[in-house]
Amino acid sequence: EPSLGPVFGVKGGAAGGGKSYALLLECLRHVGNPNFGAVIFRRQSTQIMAEGGLFDTALGIYVPLGAHFKRVPAPTAIFPSGAKISFRHLQYEKDVHSWQGSQIPLIAFDELTHFTKPMYDYLRTRLRAEKRLGITPCVRCASNPGGPGHAWVKARFVDATGAGQRVAEATVESSILGGVSVRRIEYIPATAMDNPHITRDYIVELEQKPKALREALLLGKWDAFDGQAFPEFVDDPAHYEDGLYTHVIKPFKIPWHWTRVVSFDHGYTRPFSFGVWAVDEEGRVY
Repeated sequence: EPSLGPVFGVKGGAAGGGKSYALLLECLRHVGNPNFGAVIFRRQSTQIMAEGGLFDTALGIYVPLGAHFKRVPAPTAIFPSGAKISFRHLQYEKDVHSWQGSQIPLIAFDELTHFTKPMYDYLRTRLRAEKRLGITPCVRCASNPGGPGHAWVKARFVDATGAGQRVAEATVESSILGGVSVRRIEYIPATAMDNPHITRDYIVELEQKPKALREALLLGKWDAFDGQAFPEFVDDPAHYEDGLYTHVIKPFKIPWHWTRVVSFDHGYTRPFSFGVWAVDEEGRVY
């Protein structure tokens, strides 16, 4: 399995596409280096140790490669070189501070949408490795649509890359060191149909689910997740030009004479909603 690509990457979308397996393989990249360490995070410890889950899969991959496991204080694979791959959970926002002072060359999040953006951002401050190790620190993630972090994960990885059609690059300027750095973000979509080890019965089972759940888990559609405010929302790039059967269209310059309106909804709890609208001659609202 090749590398998942750039510094910040997500492999995801549908269920059964081999996302978690790919994370476990990616962590093997530097296990020949005795100073290498990777940490794979889940939101709850039960999600690590569940039957047939992340830890069971890791046993099947890592033990044949000479790794031995310890379970205390946390499940950890230790390789012949001394390199370690640990499995940890972050159940509460405050748990991220237990990692203050840590130095982690490779951070992985399994089911990234289970995490909040502040949790993700803080753990990235622990992403580092000494230059002498010759390791480029990186973050790798896997996720299905849905969950409390759906909106920010979709915006950062799915929307920014055109659902995996391109690599997104952000230029970051340093006022302290001077110069700029380029951060690369990639999203690799995957479905059960891409996985030759998934049985036909599993795919058929997903086909029987309610529409929103089926499109999210079987087809990896990020606009179809269950529980969204507008379940009928459609974003179809194939119709951006003609505007048919899609709520999202190609950007265009708004004529000066169209009526413009703004709206604001404080929200019952959070977040708020701010809308900017334009109304054409026929009363159609954009």
